[in-house]
Amino acid sequence: MANSQESKSLDLIEQLRKHNVIDLTIVPNPDSLIYFNDGESVPVTFFPDKFIGRNVLFNQNFEPCLSRMICHLVNQLGLTNLSLFDVGANIGIFSRQIKNQLGDRLVTINAFEPSPDNFSLLEVNLGFIPGVVLHEYGLSDEDATIELNMDSMNTGNYSFLKSAVTEEEFGGVQQAEVRNGCDVIREISKNLPGPYIYKSDTQGFDQFIACTFDLSFWDKVSIAVFELWRLPSPKQYDVEKFKKILSSFDNLRFVGKSNAFISVEDVIEYLSHTDYAHDDLIAWNNQR
Repeated sequence: MANSQESKSLDLIEQLRKHNVIDLTIVPNPDSLIYFNDGESVPVTFFPDKFIGRNVLFNQNFEPCLSRMICHLVNQLGLTNLSLFDVGANIGIFSRQIKNQLGDRLVTINAFEPSPDNFSLLEVNLGFIPGVVLHEYGLSDEDATIELNMDSMNTGNYSFLKSAVTEEEFGGVQQAEVRNGCDVIREISKNLPGPYIYKSDTQGFDQFIACTFDLSFWDKVSIAVFELWRLPSPKQYDVEKFKKILSSFDNLRFVGKSNAFISVEDVIEYLSHTDYAHDDLIAWNNQR
């Protein structure tokens, strides 16, 4: 039955795309993780792709287990007055799910998205929430305009690495802005005492971006998620600095193997391959 429903949902998405449907808007159910009421129910707008769009349309969420895992840790640690850094925010579904679950305990969201198309929907889906600051650029080691490779089937798989998008799914490039991550994060975080939640989903750039920040930033991060891709990349990350970042956390787990704690060396070994595998690494401290 599940396979039949999945096939039907994919067929519908394909039909929408054939009819040149650019985007869709729904009003989520009150029990949905993306539901908000701002005097009236706030709609969600999304692209009809086969991943994020299909899940929002049929399930009214996207990767709910990850957001629930983070919020469970927040509750377990008793964290309040939180700030979220959402790097690679896409159209805002992750941040919206976190805010839905944490409410007033999440005070500030800084969301970064370099794709102009995605950013236009990010404004719609998050811009109405108090404490949200939207940044229409990605983070790197310099200020520049560079090519963002687009996946024709998955609007969540845009990447500055061409290797992240298969030849069959390649949908062209967009010109996108990036800014020096060290300068940006230093300026934003100087007025935010912490604790922080940090989430990065940048299709192969996560460890590189993390290493551009001052180490003092990570002292304020209680929970971090990095989507780690094993991709060939011309951008080499600072392995020793990434080790220091990971060592600042008490716990490391891959979400795909959530019952097994891992070491810093396990993570570095995982990243030493280029077989296109990926997994979310979640890191947290027992107490901050």
